[in-house]
Amino acid sequence: MKFPEDSEKFKNYILKIIEPIHSPNDKRISDEYFFGSQRSEAGRRLPPYYLVYFLFVDLLKFKDLGRSEKTAWSIPIEYNGKIFLISYRKMGLGVFIHDVNTEEKEAQEIVKKIKKAIMKAEPYFDFIAESTVNNSKVNVINNSSHLYKRYIFLLKEYKKRATKIKNKIFDFKKQEKANWLALATIDAFYSWTEHVFVHIAIITGKIHTGKEVVDFAAEEWKDKYKLALELSTKESIIYFDKLVSIKSQLRNYYAHGAFGKEGEAFKFHSATGAVPVQINRYKKSKKYSLYGPQGFSESDAIQTIDSFIKFMWTGKLLPAKMYIQESDLSTVLPFSSDGTYSKAMRSAKDMKQLIDIMIRNSDKAADMDW
Repeated sequence: MKFPEDSEKFKNYILKIIEPIHSPNDKRISDEYFFGSQRSEAGRRLPPYYLVYFLFVDLLKFKDLGRSEKTAWSIPIEYNGKIFLISYRKMGLGVFIHDVNTEEKEAQEIVKKIKKAIMKAEPYFDFIAESTVNNSKVNVINNSSHLYKRYIFLLKEYKKRATKIKNKIFDFKKQEKANWLALATIDAFYSWTEHVFVHIAIITGKIHTGKEVVDFAAEEWKDKYKLALELSTKESIIYFDKLVSIKSQLRNYYAHGAFGKEGEAFKFHSATGAVPVQINRYKKSKKYSLYGPQGFSESDAIQTIDSFIKFMWTGKLLPAKMYIQESDLSTVLPFSSDGTYSKAMRSAKDMKQLIDIMIRNSDKAADMDW
C-alpha cells in the first residue's frame, strides 16, 4: 500500500471495517445537538486521541465540528440510525451519548469497531509519521532533566560510599560496591550527554531536519561531541580526549564483556610472572599489546565528568542550559531554521523570554483555553 496514491482505496477498506458507522448526512448537526450528552464508559477505552482523529478526519474525511470551550475537536457519527459524538475534551477522549440506559451497549460496539479499524490502519499512521518527520514539522522530545536526575542520584550514592571508606582500613567489598556505583554513574553521564548533545545541536543551528536528528542520534558519542560542542578551544579538546578515553576504558569495560578496563583479555606465564595481553579495539594495525594507555581510576573519572559539566554549561551555552536542562520543553525543529533559537541564544534574557512564551502557550493548549 502506497500513500497518497492508494489513499482512496485504503479509505474504502477501512470504511467496510467500521460499518455501519458512517458520517451523518444531516449537515445541521452541531455542538448544540449534543448539549446535555454524557460521557459513556465505553469511550474511556478508546485508543489514543490522535489516532482516532487521524482515522476519522484525515483518512475517512468525517466532519470535525472544530474547537469550542474546553474542547479540541468533535466528530459526529451515525450508528444504527442514532447520532453519537466522539470528542476530545479537557478531561480526555470519549464517546458521548444522550441516554446511558439505552446507548451504552452501542457505544461499546462503536469502540470495538474503532479499535479494529485503528489496528488495520497502521500503514496509514506510519505514512503520516514518516511524512511529518521528512517535512521536519516536529518537536524533539526533551528527556534531559530526567536523565540528569538519574546521573545525580547515582553520583550521590557513590559519594556516600566513597566517603565512608575514606581514611579507614581498606575493605575490598565496600570498595568494590563503590566502584560499581561509580561505573553506573559514568554510564548515566554518557546516556545523558548522548541525549543533550542532540538538543544542543538543534538549538545552536547545527541540525534542522528530522532526518538530520535521526542520523545524528545514531552517531558515536565522540562525533556528537564534536558537532554539538565543537573542538574550538584547548579546554574543549582536553575534555574531549579525557572523556573519550574514559568511555572506552571504563564504560566499555562492561559493554564488551568485562575483559579489563585497559582491554586485558589474556594472561600468559613468563619468567617474571603473569603478564596481561591487551586487546586494542581502535587500531586495526595493532590488535594485541603488552603495553597500552593507563586507565582512569573510577574516582578520577567522576572528577573529570563533574568538571566537564560545569565547563559545558558556561559561556555561550548558558541560554541552551536554561532551555534544555531547566525548562523541560521539547526542541522545535522549525525554530532551528527560522532564526527563533539563534535570537534566543544571544542572551539569558532572550532565552527566558522565549521559554516563558512557550510555557504559556503550552499551558493554554493543555487547558484547552482557546
